[in-house]
Amino acid sequence: MKQVRQRAAAWIFFCLAVSPFPVFAEPVLTFTTVKDAHFKAPIVEVMTQAYQRLGFRIQIVEQYIQRSLTDAGQGIYDGELFRVKGIESIAPNLIMVDVPCFELDVFIFTPREKRFTVDGWQSVPKGYTMVAPFAVKYIDRCIKANGLSAFFVKTPEETLGFLLSGKADFTLFTREIDTLLIDKGIDNKLIRLTPAIDRVQVFHYLHSKNAGLVDQVGRILKEMHRDGTIDAFVSRWEKPFESPQSPGQSPDIK
Repeated sequence: MKQVRQRAAAWIFFCLAVSPFPVFAEPVLTFTTVKDAHFKAPIVEVMTQAYQRLGFRIQIVEQYIQRSLTDAGQGIYDGELFRVKGIESIAPNLIMVDVPCFELDVFIFTPREKRFTVDGWQSVPKGYTMVAPFAVKYIDRCIKANGLSAFFVKTPEETLGFLLSGKADFTLFTREIDTLLIDKGIDNKLIRLTPAIDRVQVFHYLHSKNAGLVDQVGRILKEMHRDGTIDAFVSRWEKPFESPQSPGQSPDIK
């Protein structure tokens, strides 16, 4: 009888060892995020580590701006990876984790012949028209707060096309768009004006079905701020774009 039990135990151990399925798999949460958001990589890293500390694995679904928010708000997914503060006013089923998961510098990009010295929103020349992807709440706020003239398109690529055609004068992006300018071979036509026009915090959102995780995620993000983890992600992500020779940066204007 003892020998039978030993053989059974050995067989169970063998099955567990060769099984393609994890025996104690981490629970998985799925979050939507904006398709073509060139700055999302470090935020994915931050939130991946945050949930790992809680014993979860996350996966990301990329969608267009409005669809991402709609699906997260309807509970099709577990939440929205990141948005600016205040999204719950238009998506009431989403709960913001009130600790920022990242901070981003926002820059003005413009055709080289239309460059100007950046010194706050008031330095944007009168008569300049902005083009931007639609449904970006942060940009909506900038337009209303600063009386900017603007129209909207669907994608970052369309935004750049309107700048190149002369149908718009400037747009707002993070510095990571430099790589897109290089990839498209237009870094000699469009320029990133420095310094940054703004710095914005972004926050993680959970659907109300996951309300029990909100405080836990907030606690972990606070820990990651205190232990320097998030600062390290920010520094590592921004460093390649800080060189004075980075494509897109504006020269001194006399």
